[in-house]
Amino acid sequence: MALLAGFAVILWLLATDDAVASSGHSRILSFLHGINLVFHEAGHILFSPFGRTLTILGGSLMQLIIPAVVAFSFWKRRDTAGFAVGGFWFFENFVDVGVYIADARALVLPLLHNGGPESHDWHNLLMGWGLLRADTAIAGTVTALGWLGMLASVGFVFWRFLRERGSR
Repeated sequence: MALLAGFAVILWLLATDDAVASSGHSRILSFLHGINLVFHEAGHILFSPFGRTLTILGGSLMQLIIPAVVAFSFWKRRDTAGFAVGGFWFFENFVDVGVYIADARALVLPLLHNGGPESHDWHNLLMGWGLLRADTAIAGTVTALGWLGMLASVGFVFWRFLRERGSR
């Protein structure tokens, strides 16, 4: 029950945080962004042997792979709380990546390598794929998937709680 209450508080804080409307990141997601950034940058290096496209995409991929592995490992151990936290983190990364995709044309986010459009992963990817004009539409879809997934993670914990409580 404490985990469920904690998730509910986090979702409420995310939904009511005025920073979301102005930047796409809440204060909580900004904290997680710092953690995700480490995995993002490592992804560029790890995927570099597989060509230019995967080197660029590798940052965002690694942001998804690490929490997916965490969630999966808890799933295998049948640890509901750990799985839900890993799932929440996985889907939070969709929101994080969505903010980055939405910036593909605007190029206003502060980047570690402030080298202009050449250093913006999603500008390069969408430009190469002929989808740059669709950056905000793609970002909206990715962000919506993230929010739905985070809600589903909380819903999963609630469902398991009710199921286990009913079987007693």
